[in-house]
Amino acid sequence: MALAQQIFYPEYFGGAWGFCPDPVDFHAFQLVNVYTDKNAYFDIGPFQKLPRPVGRLRNDHIFTTLEDFSRQETVLGTRGRSGGQMDAFHATFGPAGPDGYPAQLWNPETGEINPEVARYWREHFDLTATLQRDWERLGPRLVGKLHITMGTKDTFYLDAAVIPRLAIWFGAMLALFAAVAAWPAAPAERRRLAALGLSGLIVCGATSAASVAIHRELDPAHGWSYLLAVAAIVAALGWGWTARRPDGPGLTVVAAATAAALVAGAIVREAPRLALIERARPTAAHAGGVVVFAVTLAVGIAAIIWVIRTVRNPAGTGYSGAPRGPS
Repeated sequence: MALAQQIFYPEYFGGAWGFCPDPVDFHAFQLVNVYTDKNAYFDIGPFQKLPRPVGRLRNDHIFTTLEDFSRQETVLGTRGRSGGQMDAFHATFGPAGPDGYPAQLWNPETGEINPEVARYWREHFDLTATLQRDWERLGPRLVGKLHITMGTKDTFYLDAAVIPRLAIWFGAMLALFAAVAAWPAAPAERRRLAALGLSGLIVCGATSAASVAIHRELDPAHGWSYLLAVAAIVAALGWGWTARRPDGPGLTVVAAATAAALVAGAIVREAPRLALIERARPTAAHAGGVVVFAVTLAVGIAAIIWVIRTVRNPAGTGYSGAPRGPS
């Protein structure tokens, strides 16, 4: 609540301190990905479905599942009137239903998630989505005002919405700082900055890979996610090159790859917001664009090779690089 009040009213409050905040990002609503999971009660895989826990003890033993938790509230009061935690979330984040009571995100009997309600949650109360959508307006007004403290083993898995994104942000900022600071640095200092930049990229990559593996979600964003991954790998190779040869061209490779990663990252970040306002349409791959892309790629590569060979070996082209004297 403290973080939401600060974000929704950035100039009214002078600062907010969130200690183990309730889910600030509905990609990790405890252990439910509101946007991609079909069912809140079960983690459904290719071979079986497992009950989704909602609470754990200090020794990691599960003391209740989301289904049991929700069914208990249904017994206490139907139509979201139990006064329990999950019904409070439904009433706070969701719209009013056709009957005037809060529209529940999932069916209390089956756990099936309502995508329309999920969309409403995202547009109104997903704090990460709000910051991404309105950052140009909110960012300058929130400088130095948001403070978050979170452990690594929250009883109700609230750390799942905070720790991964903080780790990715920290790693990316560390790599970006190293890329900027390395240019005027001496060779010995460049080696240390290369270690920092490489460490930041490793943190980003490991956290992102773990998030994709856990949530089974990767939005390619028309190929920009792949460009972001490739750019990060190239930047890591550039940092390794810089560590071995501080005065070599490795830093130039790092700068180019970092610039590409920044552009791709911005597009990947905005893709979910654009998906909300653009109508769905088939991707190029589904429309048969793979063949066209392959042919265009081959022609482009052939043209680049021809240009390079022509420039390096002008003989037989009718062009001589030597200046001509008077005839």
